Amino acid sequence: MQSCRAGHNLLRFRELRGGAIRTPPLARATYMIWQILAPSQELTVPLPTYFNKETMYGLVSQVLDEGHNARCKVIYLDFAPLKFIDSAGVTVLSNLIEFLKKIGAKTYFKGHKTLHTPVRFLDDSGFFRQYLGYDLQQGAAVRATTLPLQLVEYSRSYGYMENRLVPWLANALETEERALSTVKVCFQEIFNNINDHSQVNIGCIFAQHYPNKDLIQITVSDFGVGIPYRVQQLEGNLSDQQAIARASEQGFTTQTTVRNRGAGLHVLVQNVAARNDGAVMIHSRRGILTCVRGRDGVKRTPRPAKGFYPGTLIQLALHTNTFVSDEIDEEFEW
Repeated sequence: MQSCRAGHNLLRFRELRGGAIRTPPLARATYMIWQILAPSQELTVPLPTYFNKETMYGLVSQVLDEGHNARCKVIYLDFAPLKFIDSAGVTVLSNLIEFLKKIGAKTYFKGHKTLHTPVRFLDDSGFFRQYLGYDLQQGAAVRATTLPLQLVEYSRSYGYMENRLVPWLANALETEERALSTVKVCFQEIFNNINDHSQVNIGCIFAQHYPNKDLIQITVSDFGVGIPYRVQQLEGNLSDQQAIARASEQGFTTQTTVRNRGAGLHVLVQNVAARNDGAVMIHSRRGILTCVRGRDGVKRTPRPAKGFYPGTLIQLALHTNTFVSDEIDEEFEW
C-alpha cells in the first residue's frame, strides 16, 4: 500500500472525469464535512482475496480513518487478488465507492480486465455497468440466483420491497409473494434502522441464493454514524457490541415515535432467527452481534470486531429448507 502524508482539506462535491467512476446527481446534492487527509497523494488498495463481512475491515481501514476521512485524494481499487466475494463484500465495496465520491475523492479500478471468476460475477450483477457505465463482457446478464446491487433511499424502500425484493425472494423460496408479509415487515425495520441511525437515509442491498446450500444471503449496509453511536447517547456506559445487543432488545428504541416502540431490530431477529432458524449478523463501528435460534428462543452473541466499520451492516441468512411462509388465508397485522 502506498503511504499517504497527513493533511487537511475541506471538501465539496465534484463530478469525476477522465475515466473515474461516475457520480450520480444524488451524491452531489449536499456539502459534507469529511476530509481528505492527503489531497496530493494517491493510493492503491488490493481487495481482500475472500471479501466478506469478516475481511472488510482491512479494506476500509486502508481507505478511511475512524473519522470517516479519506486517506488520499485518488484511490485505485485493485481487483486482481479477489477470488470470492459475497453479498456483504458487494455492499461494502459499493458503500465505499459512494462515500468516496461524496467527499470528493476519485476512485479508479484496476486488475478487473482479466475477467476472472469473481469479476465476471460482479459484471453479471451490473456492478461495473453502475460504476463504469458499461459491462466488461459482452452478454453480461443478471443471474437468476442474484438480486443485483441497489442503492435504496428510505422514502423508496417500500416500493423496492414490493417490486424487486419480495418477488425475487418468493421465487427463491418457491412460495407466493403474499406469503411473505412477515418478511416485508422485517426489511422495513432494516430500512427504519437506516433512517433512524445512519443520518444518510440510503442503504445498499444485495442478495444471493445458493441453491446447493439451501441458503439465501441478504446484506443491507450503510456508511452512517452506526447503531452504537445512537444507543450510547442514551446509555453511554455500553461498548459498541453491547450497544448493538441493546438495540435488538424488545421495547428498546432511540426514537420517540410510536413506530419504533417494541419493534425495530427485535422484530427482525425474532422472525429470521427464532421463527425461521436463520441468522442475523449485525456489524457496526467496533461491535458485532450474531443472533441464531437457541434452546430458549434467540441466542444473541455480542463480540468486538477486528476493525472499525463506519456505519451499519446487517446480513441475513435464510435457509430455504426451514423457511416458514405466512398462512395465506390469514391477514398479517402489525
